[in-house]
Amino acid sequence: MLDTLVERLKNAIEDGELLTVAYSGGHHPGVKRRILPIRIVEHLLYARSSVSMAIKTYHLDGISVVSEDYPAPWLDEASSIRQRATRIDNPTQYFASWVYQVDKVLWPALGVSLREYVDKEKSAVLRKSLEARGVDSGGKRLPTAMFMAYAVGNPPVFDFHEGDIFFSKQPGHLPIQVVAKRKFIEVHQVDNQPNGHRNAYQLIDSELAEWLRKGSVPRHARIDAAQSYSDVLRFCIRSS
Repeated sequence: MLDTLVERLKNAIEDGELLTVAYSGGHHPGVKRRILPIRIVEHLLYARSSVSMAIKTYHLDGISVVSEDYPAPWLDEASSIRQRATRIDNPTQYFASWVYQVDKVLWPALGVSLREYVDKEKSAVLRKSLEARGVDSGGKRLPTAMFMAYAVGNPPVFDFHEGDIFFSKQPGHLPIQVVAKRKFIEVHQVDNQPNGHRNAYQLIDSELAEWLRKGSVPRHARIDAAQSYSDVLRFCIRSS
């Protein structure tokens, strides 16, 4: 059964076919969605969403290719794209448990950025002060007091850039550098020894974030020199 599914997905990748699938995993299990399959690696399918065009991963054992009239609700793509943000009072503490060091300049790469919030207490005081002075809003909304605070979206909106480099807090872990961004993000484990070679990977942003957080190398995303996006650094890549 799985072999038949893999063959179907491979044909779709080759033909650039948009598929309707039901997926038993993720945040919305069982619903239908349209995807554009891109790559199969071990037990994972990489595919673009037909609406957001973001690349996501799906476990093969949770996928069923179905017809348009399959008796299941459609994924509300607009709802899944809408974001809620969680305030982070101390980003340094937020990243404290991560295996790799995330310096302030790299916080936006992991989805942590400044957002504007309403200060409810100060706004209430401001409004009372204006009312006491007889200020008429004229039907317009009274001014509010604002402040800036760090927050992270749910799910996070990552913003990796070529050249971003992350150093491990643990000895023996090689630094990770973002080398290129194309369909996938290419990252290298950098060996700084003379004549050192690199291990190269092509993965999506959520997989890179998980690697930085947990320190678990995504071995399924390992590539050879011939697959590299870099015409220069490919000659330093070890064979997988």
